[in-house]
This record gives sequence, C-alpha cells and structure tokens, in this order.
Amino acid sequence: MRKRGPSLLLPEHYPAGAHIVMDGVSEYVQIDAAAALIDFNDQPHTIAIWFKVADITGDTVGEALFGFGNTDASSRYWATINDSGSLVLYGLADSSTFLWGAAGKVVGSGLDDDEWHVVIVTYNGSDTLTAYIDGATGVTQAVGSGDLQGTVGAMGALRYNSGVAAKWFSGKVASFAMFDRVLDAGEMDVLERQTPLADIRNMQPQVWLWCGDKDVITDMRNHGLLALTPAMQNAEAEDIAAGSP
Repeated sequence: MRKRGPSLLLPEHYPAGAHIVMDGVSEYVQIDAAAALIDFNDQPHTIAIWFKVADITGDTVGEALFGFGNTDASSRYWATINDSGSLVLYGLADSSTFLWGAAGKVVGSGLDDDEWHVVIVTYNGSDTLTAYIDGATGVTQAVGSGDLQGTVGAMGALRYNSGVAAKWFSGKVASFAMFDRVLDAGEMDVLERQTPLADIRNMQPQVWLWCGDKDVITDMRNHGLLALTPAMQNAEAEDIAAGSP
C-alpha cells in the first residue's frame, strides 16, 4: 500500500482549500465533453476523484461519484458508493449486457465514514479495469466485449441521456480529474496525495475540476486540456465550502 502524505496545497492556487457540497437530490456537475474519453474497446483512461460522504443508508446500488452514457441510454459506465460504504463500478454495453455483472464490481468498504477518500479508476484500453482506493493495491476486473462510447457525462450523478440524471451524490467533492491514458505509479501517487496542484497540471489531465478559489457556484473550474465548460446543475452559492484533503 502506498501511504498518503500530508496535503501541500499551493496557497496561490487553493487559498481556502474548498470543496463542493452536493445535496443528493438534484445537484450534479455536467461534463458531457469528458465522455469522449470513454470507449471500452480501445481507449485507455484514468479517472480520479477526491470525496467524502457520511452514512449512505438503504441503497445497495449507491450514489454516483461519476457516470457516463449515450444519448439513447443504451450504454452506461458509472461508479457509486453504496450503503456498505463500498465503491461499486458498473458497465452496460447495451440495454441488457452488463460488462462486469449486473451487481457491478464491488471494491472495499467503509467509505461512507465522512472522511476524505480518493478513488482512481484506470482502463488499459483492451481488457482490464483497475480500481485504487486511498493508495491501496489496485483491484482488477476483466471488461467483456462491447463498445461503450459515451456521449454524456456527469460528476455526482448518473446521467445516461441528454435529459435524465439519477443516483445523485449526497457528499462533498474536492477535485475530479480525467486522463486519456493510464497513469504510472508516480503520477498516481501525486493524485493520491493531492499535492502539489501544479504537479497535477503538469501531468496534462484532459479534465481537471476543482473549486479552491471560487466564490460563486456558476461552475467548477476546469484546468484540463479538453475544451470543457462544466456546468453545476441546480446548485446554490453556499454549496462552495471550506475544507479539502
């Protein structure tokens, strides 16, 4: 296991150490352009999210950290935290073919303890998905045949077509990053430590959202390479709060 070190957030980039608070009812960040990175035939990628959530109850499917899909709702790829505090990964290649089982891939437990956690998910571009939690050894899952080419996406919800969202997240998110490659161990260590922010930028994420120097809720800031304007849906100004990993 790689052990996380202390946060070394650069004050000029992250003056207050802030996060976004999501209500679990209707709020999410729309990131449709990021879905172009998702293709479960030949497109490698890495997704990383820093979050905290407390006591999810009565939901075995869970609340979505992120979700990608098609406008016709035929294919979807999403990650949740369920009522056991487990990370659960789901993939649907078409309207009925699950990529790794209808129950999803369950990883870890106890993540709904109201503490900061980092989840990193990688896909090697051919046949293997790997999930890392808080720097622990990755858990792998074979990805079956089927092309999941996303066209819509969200952070904090499963948004599986142009007008529908569900499984809203009721926690806090400090940052979200996507890369069009599998990161090496040193790069993942940077993400797991969340330090310093300049190093994340130098790793050239396609999408990188954080709100450390925002004082309004118009959107989370995107410092990635992808032409992306993330839009926070149904939010209020007080949803930006102090505190970060």
